[in-house]
Amino acid sequence: MNKIILLVFLLPLLIGGEEPADFSFSGISEQLIGLRNYSISYITTVNSGDDINTLYYRIFENADKGMRRIEVNTIEMRNIFISRNDSLILINPMVKEYAYQTDNSANIIDMFNTDIFESLRILDYLHENKEHTEMIDRDGKKQIRYILDDNGTTISDIVILINSIGEIEMMEAYNNEQKLVLQTVFYGYVEKLPRNIVTKTEYNETIVTEEIRIIDILPMDSMPDTLFYPQLSEYKNLM
Repeated sequence: MNKIILLVFLLPLLIGGEEPADFSFSGISEQLIGLRNYSISYITTVNSGDDINTLYYRIFENADKGMRRIEVNTIEMRNIFISRNDSLILINPMVKEYAYQTDNSANIIDMFNTDIFESLRILDYLHENKEHTEMIDRDGKKQIRYILDDNGTTISDIVILINSIGEIEMMEAYNNEQKLVLQTVFYGYVEKLPRNIVTKTEYNETIVTEEIRIIDILPMDSMPDTLFYPQLSEYKNLM
């Protein structure tokens, strides 16, 4: 990653003689635990060199029943992915086609079960299970560095920056050579969750930037069965 990005997160200076403030994650973990049956809409823009791709997502999550529906749209296409436990349905409503795959496609199912809040969900685990150091900078922000086990993985350290009201502002990952390999910035918090997430990483010597802008998060006590069991009698089965 280039030097400009590295300079963003230099080690902060300690405030002489002051004890670290009593910070928390400002209820982020509690909000995420409670986020089980809900819908979320967001726009993601990926900038890689000269390529810019923008996608609109609408996701319906019913964690109690192990079901998820993902709608992905652009100006030119629309696709629907429905995962139910160990199966996945891929639907193209524009040409009325679908494909059904079972547990032999576990890698595909995992790919469509990704969570935009995944990086925040691991905070409690890191704090309880990994060695870490803490310091406060001049702006009253807290830096926590988590030391990961040396098990041959690419990432050796994870660093987070917390502001004075307990919001996570930044998360960074470093490799064994202490080179910054990934940086995620969180901002625009509403009800203790960020509405904007920007991640920069290096891939094949190109800086890839993914920006997620969340439009809404809506808790849903009940969802219609048709969301996860759509009527496909008029669609062509490709399998």
